[in-house]
Amino acid sequence: MPEHAALKRIIAAMAPVCGLTCLRAAEKDGLIGELWARVGALTGMVAERQGRLAKSGRGSDKPPFADGLNKPGPTSLRRVGEMPT
Repeated sequence: MPEHAALKRIIAAMAPVCGLTCLRAAEKDGLIGELWARVGALTGMVAERQGRLAKSGRGSDKPPFADGLNKPGPTSLRRVGEMPT
């Protein structure tokens, strides 16, 4: 995201002097476009993390007991009491 680093430098350089009032309309439009792109990226990150939270305890950071009685069955193909080879 090199464009974000450039954007931060521009804002940091201008903010102490005049804030956003000294920017031209085209510069403000560019800034708004970059901010919307960042909002879109952050929205995607939030959706991905919410999806992870909705997973069962077997595939997420949730503890196994958080699944309650709707736990999936074990994935082992061994019979009960059988030793691994």
